[in-house]
Amino acid sequence: MSANAKILSEWYFQLARHLETGVPFPEAWSLPAGPAHKDRRENTRQLQDGASIADILRHSGHWLPKTDRALLHSAAASGRLPETCQQLAGRHQRLAQARHQIRRKLLYPLLVFHLAALVLPLVRMINFEAGLSGFDLSAFSLQIAALLLPLWSLIALGSYLANTRHPALYRLLRLFPFLRSYAREQSMADFCDVLGSALAVGITPQQAWQQAADCVHAGGLRRANHTVQAILEKGQDPAPAIAAIPTLPKDFIAYYQTGANSGKLDSVLLDLSRDYELRAINKLTAATAFYPGIALLFVGGMVAYSLFEFIGSYLDLLDSFTG
Repeated sequence: MSANAKILSEWYFQLARHLETGVPFPEAWSLPAGPAHKDRRENTRQLQDGASIADILRHSGHWLPKTDRALLHSAAASGRLPETCQQLAGRHQRLAQARHQIRRKLLYPLLVFHLAALVLPLVRMINFEAGLSGFDLSAFSLQIAALLLPLWSLIALGSYLANTRHPALYRLLRLFPFLRSYAREQSMADFCDVLGSALAVGITPQQAWQQAADCVHAGGLRRANHTVQAILEKGQDPAPAIAAIPTLPKDFIAYYQTGANSGKLDSVLLDLSRDYELRAINKLTAATAFYPGIALLFVGGMVAYSLFEFIGSYLDLLDSFTG
């Protein structure tokens, strides 16, 4: 399971500062402020025994995101670890801030839904003649569970898939409006980030494209990578040819060609990654307004139904008195 974004951000900032001041990598890696995970302690021991950075990244487990491992691997090979750690720290800081804002926006609709789940079953058990004397705790509990269990099961499933970065999450998100756009934009952000960072540290374009494709679950980007690899194997520049790849977004093609022509492809891709990341956050923010809104409409419908049922029972009681 991936470490918390805020913890990763703070750890990367400290890692970068320690490396810049000349602290040995094993000592910096074992910083106590970092993610509390047994793998990291084991990594430190392996480093002290002579293991390479590539070795520990390969066996670091899911607490370290796959994109981070790829970037750190490339940075270690080129001697640019401090810069890469600073970049990763900034990215995780933005992710942590976005997630905090989303949680705040979800708090109110979740509170309303839970309140409705507690009150509505109780209202339906009120009898004008007997009051709550016929209250059935088992039936009350079952009705609450019928409303809350699906919600919390969905939340738990989504949290698990997100924290483990499971491929099924990408396929699941593509089934829903707004979340489909979020998945697409976030995949492009990850792809551009890894590709730009890999090129910045000086690894070959073939390896850079492959690393970027390995870090995303979007089938279109992986198919594009196969096409680009074939072009690179022929010793050709892929920039003129990528316009013919239908699975690549038009803005990515335009930026890639501009960066290749200017000789600043790595920095252009990193700037584009931040643009995609901002778009992804905006789509996710829209989703946190749309889907809770649907849930509140559902709650409103349940309230209206219970109210009409309540009034109907009252009118039936009046009829029994006047009949």
